[in-house]
Amino acid sequence: MLTGTLHSGTHLIIDKDATVTLRNVTINETSSPGINCIYNTHIILEGTNTITTNSVSPAILACYDNYTLTISGSGTLTATGGNQSAGIGSKGKGTREYRPLSLITIARVS
Repeated sequence: MLTGTLHSGTHLIIDKDATVTLRNVTINETSSPGINCIYNTHIILEGTNTITTNSVSPAILACYDNYTLTISGSGTLTATGGNQSAGIGSKGKGTREYRPLSLITIARVS
């Protein structure tokens, strides 16, 4: 479980097939995605969570094609991408090009 604030220069990398709970997390990143998900990832939300980046990348980067990012829980998430980037996005393996995520499952949208 992660709680609190990560300041610029610090971001979260979620390893292969991991489940991570975010509880009242704020990430303000300036040079990369605030959260980088590798392969299949499950993020559980509790409380209010805000992920922001000012770089030319999504706030949450879900790598790679053919893998799944699942977001669930009772909390909220605000994900704001950088310069013309999505809040939640993906890129192909071995490329520098960001593109829409191949599959994202969100348990509840309000």
